[in-house]
Amino acid sequence: MHKLAKLTDQERRRLINDFIDEAFEGLDVGPEFVAKMRAAMPELPHDPTPGQSDAWVELAELVQDPAFRAGVRKAAAYQAKDRALGAGEDVAANQALVDLVLSRAGAALAAGISPVAAVAAPVLDELAGAFAEFFGRPDGPEFRAWLLERMENGNDPRYERYWQLIGQINGWPAQPALGPAFGWLTEALRAG
Repeated sequence: MHKLAKLTDQERRRLINDFIDEAFEGLDVGPEFVAKMRAAMPELPHDPTPGQSDAWVELAELVQDPAFRAGVRKAAAYQAKDRALGAGEDVAANQALVDLVLSRAGAALAAGISPVAAVAAPVLDELAGAFAEFFGRPDGPEFRAWLLERMENGNDPRYERYWQLIGQINGWPAQPALGPAFGWLTEALRAG
């Protein structure tokens, strides 16, 4: 832990770049995606706060975790497969879909609606329909099984934690948590 805290800027960059290389090498996830990953390099200040130092150590441990690396690689393979099929490439539409999940599933969570309750069905139908449209596929049981598999694969809280840690290190404003809303949607798909 002490050694991780004392890495030079160059060593920190190498550690993150090695993670990115291993996770995405040979997969066509789109040049803009890998560029975004590389551009979001943690920049630990010369005089970091204790919170920034702790975030760096946690991030360094996370990107060295073989299970985390394997999970990111698996999620990247899904993304590359979608890209090969020409699906999910519209960045604005992708953000609108994320915003819809945050809004609708987030409201259901705030209202205390269980994802397995019958009253959750209209929210699930709306969200599944939006995903079907985004991926250019008809909504139905086969699509929802496929979407559930994607959600289960991509809803690892460590992915979101990665970005939270980078934001904390770089002093970025906190972003809304995606995990609870996407977790609700995953449970609703599983129950449906």
